[in-house]
Amino acid sequence: MGTSDKSRRAVSSRPERRSEEALFSRLRRLGRARNFDLERFEDALRQAGPGRRSDLLCRLLSDWIGRSFDPHRVERTWAPVPALFSKMREQLGMPLSLQTVLLHHFHTLKGLFPEPLLLAARDVDRLRLSAITDPLTGLYNRRFLSESLRRHLFRAERSGDPVSIAMLDLENFKSINDRFGHTAGDRALMYTAKTISESLRPGDIACRWGGDEFILLLPSADFLSSVGIAERIRRRVSADSRSVRSGLAMDLYYGIASVPVDGRSGAELIAVADDRLYECREQRAFLGGDRRRHPRFAFRRMRLRLLARGRSLTAPVVNVSYSGLAFQARGHSVPPRSQAEISHTGAEKPRPIRIRVAHAARLPGGRLRVGCRYSQVGSR
Repeated sequence: MGTSDKSRRAVSSRPERRSEEALFSRLRRLGRARNFDLERFEDALRQAGPGRRSDLLCRLLSDWIGRSFDPHRVERTWAPVPALFSKMREQLGMPLSLQTVLLHHFHTLKGLFPEPLLLAARDVDRLRLSAITDPLTGLYNRRFLSESLRRHLFRAERSGDPVSIAMLDLENFKSINDRFGHTAGDRALMYTAKTISESLRPGDIACRWGGDEFILLLPSADFLSSVGIAERIRRRVSADSRSVRSGLAMDLYYGIASVPVDGRSGAELIAVADDRLYECREQRAFLGGDRRRHPRFAFRRMRLRLLARGRSLTAPVVNVSYSGLAFQARGHSVPPRSQAEISHTGAEKPRPIRIRVAHAARLPGGRLRVGCRYSQVGSR
């Protein structure tokens, strides 16, 4: 019998709790109105009854000004507010918000807040998030990228770890808008942003740079790793683009830049990545859309050190693509499979890789131009 009574009381208390929450939401909405109606607010507050009124006032004041109040003293705290509101409305006219009155009462008259809080904590968080994110895609914006890039470059300078950025651009985005309309274009951007977010590692940062361009900030990723990340995203965008709209084909260009080989400032990295993005567009046009051949990026300060047959051979790298690279070497032959290290001038840590020779061509002067496939050792 006792258990049954408890169950009935629990069931009967649920509507009361829902009613109290509904009343709190209504009072909160009335209190945040730009043109505060004191009479409507007081009428709604009377519905709480004497037992609930103090608790509701505590919750409301805490929500409005971000400070907790004692339920036993909250009535005394609230008492001068209605009179002050009426006085200020006579002096200032309409409209007048309750937030203005509370700020004047607690900050100016009482001196309780050296730095008054005009918004609730969750509203501040919402505004902060809006300030650093792109409204269409939900990715971070240029402001957040600039701050994050500066911070990661500073850490990289101290630790010696690599940092890379990847600039991505939707292929023929203007034709999507022209053929299918701007609504389809917006869906394409949102789809691309979602694919990018799902393809990144923990700690990576994706930003919408502007229009149909995106930038990825990739901490602890060297050039080879960053090319792999960009190519993985490109393939996923291309594979499922028809889910955005029937008959729609999408693809990406990309350009990569890394610290320290391509620069040590954010402006330098973005400029180099933009140049390589342009190279990627030019190569795509030259290849006639052949997606089996990846864009190649040329380097002047990248070198390969072969480790095979008890000897080592150092050679300049001519270009790098996704899982493929070419280098020049002196001598008559290169082992078909071998261990190697790839490094940049100025980089402290060589990157171990495995290579498999795909073709070799004799150049004037007795040099070999060797094209090979590579796989990373201990890739992140």
